[in-house]
Amino acid sequence: MAARLLSRDRSQPHQDQRLTRDGRVLEVRSDPVPDGGFVTTYTDVTSIREAEAALQAARTRAEADNTAKSEFLAAMSQELRAPLLQMIEGSRTVQRAAMDPGAVRRAAADMAGAGQHLLATLDTLLDLARLEGGRFDLAKDRVDVPDWVVSCVRQADAAAAAAEISLDVSLHPGLPAVRGDARRLHQALAQVVAAAIQSTPPGGTATVRACLAPDGADGLLVEVARSGAAGLADAGGLALHLSRAVLRAHGGDIVLHASPGDGPMATLHIPSARLIPAVKPVQNSPAPKTQDPA
Repeated sequence: MAARLLSRDRSQPHQDQRLTRDGRVLEVRSDPVPDGGFVTTYTDVTSIREAEAALQAARTRAEADNTAKSEFLAAMSQELRAPLLQMIEGSRTVQRAAMDPGAVRRAAADMAGAGQHLLATLDTLLDLARLEGGRFDLAKDRVDVPDWVVSCVRQADAAAAAAEISLDVSLHPGLPAVRGDARRLHQALAQVVAAAIQSTPPGGTATVRACLAPDGADGLLVEVARSGAAGLADAGGLALHLSRAVLRAHGGDIVLHASPGDGPMATLHIPSARLIPAVKPVQNSPAPKTQDPA
């Protein structure tokens, strides 16, 4: 440091920053004076640098939110486009086959199915808007985790069998219960499992695991893993947005990532504040023996 300072050309202004031991940021400026010397000024710019860091963090969050919004709009457009096109094609079929009662009935059935799908999509959008806007009151049910996981898997059994996919369950012993909205949590996990089945190739395997968070991390993890290369988000679309909103409303989240050996995975995290510890059975002590007076 001394050598660098001695070799500096003092006829030119210099500016630098230094970090003090207590974490303050100092801006150091050296300016030459007419008599050949120089004046060094130290300015505490800690608050300015903190404001700049906060601004950059806010900009990063805004960019992430903008990306998420774009992905959501793309998924929503796809969800709405398919049933609308089906209804339009159904109406054209009715016009072309007005004299064929069978064709009219089939087209009407297709249009009714598309309308139901469209209605369900719009209901999902309304739920998502209420959840993200904080205008949705969550129930405070006691959710038994093994029952929750097994019921969602059983609901998906028929779809898995039709797709020729093996659907496995792994439950860690002694899992706590969860305090939350049972219906919404069931909906969220069922949608993630359905997305996993939809994106698993025939002959593949989807696995649902429930365990406590490892390595001292808090909370409960429900992992949905599957074989294959495509991501779960490719199949989940709008449903995964709603599932993530449900978990975030409970203080948790859904994270999509790759798992070595298992392929893409979705991890549902529920924080420890939502957990109800399992109650250990009380062992009754044996009654004391009494002596026979005789």
